[in-house]
Amino acid sequence: MYREMLDMIRTLHLERDVFLLEQVSDAQLPAIYRNAKGFVYSSWAEGFGMPLLEAMASGIPVVSPHEHCNV
Repeated sequence: MYREMLDMIRTLHLERDVFLLEQVSDAQLPAIYRNAKGFVYSSWAEGFGMPLLEAMASGIPVVSPHEHCNV
């Protein structure tokens, strides 16, 4: 679905506002979270969700769909 995300970002003219990050070092993470306006997490590969916890601990809004959520 990576291609679809890129297409949507372009369609909505969000190229300057949305960053799709792949490999980020531990040293870079604090600055990235500190300067973020929000965190959208759509990974199916992450088992425990450490990026979610790190983002929440940094105090930024988090959006993460979960197919098993019954809320």
